[in-house]
Amino acid sequence: MAIECPHCFTYVHVGGDGQCPSCREDTNDVRGLDRDLTTVVIGENSPIPDVCCTCGVQTRRSINIKQSKTGDAPTGALLVAMNLLFGWIGAIYFHALRMIWRYSSDGGQTVSVRLTQCELCATEGPPRPLRVNYESCTMRFVVHRDFKARFEELIRERVG
Repeated sequence: MAIECPHCFTYVHVGGDGQCPSCREDTNDVRGLDRDLTTVVIGENSPIPDVCCTCGVQTRRSINIKQSKTGDAPTGALLVAMNLLFGWIGAIYFHALRMIWRYSSDGGQTVSVRLTQCELCATEGPPRPLRVNYESCTMRFVVHRDFKARFEELIRERVG
């Protein structure tokens, strides 16, 4: 069974000794850890609650978190090939693909999500994602449990 390590917040399969294979900490030893922290995956179009992602207090202050990577973009050679094969429709299709895949002109790809963070927590800097999934345009963050609970309520309301 996979668990979220309370030390590094990675989903792992632990052995009988409880040691996390990622950070090597004992997943059973939670002394001194902030038990109010957990993780959540947030997408570019996800609703965000009026709760600070860091401390869990009410706030309406929102921030944008952007992450980019380079490479893997459709190249100029592909543009030429599509133009030769399909004419000007191929060129239009090529540029549409770049927009759909969220590639910038330099060949990079960007994911941007919104989070709420209060003024006090903002002095510590913006949250940094644990993981960015460029295919699904999502980011995984360590957040306060109250933020996650309210976030999940908003998702259920949106679906239901």
